[in-house]
Amino acid sequence: MNQLDVFYYRSGTHVETLGRVVLEAMASGIPVVCFYHGGYAEHIRHGENGYLFRTSLEAMDIIQNLYSDVSLRKRIGMAGRLTAEKLFSTEAVNERLRFYQKT
Repeated sequence: MNQLDVFYYRSGTHVETLGRVVLEAMASGIPVVCFYHGGYAEHIRHGENGYLFRTSLEAMDIIQNLYSDVSLRKRIGMAGRLTAEKLFSTEAVNERLRFYQKT
């Protein structure tokens, strides 16, 4: 059972090029609330499989909404998990590896 209700990720001037920790949280079925800037952002569809924010106030509103709505947390968490499964399925990983095998 998850011990977290929400995974909050904020970066400053440092830009996370992949953001593995965010993708790991998604794979765990935890809804993610992340700063809009980072490699992980290309996999997050705001309000569908996670949330992206620009300001701390936006983040607080999102977190409060998720905290007060258990069904929303579950829905967003499950959508994030499905996204991570698609990204890291055997087929998806093999497809990315084939790119390097061709060169």
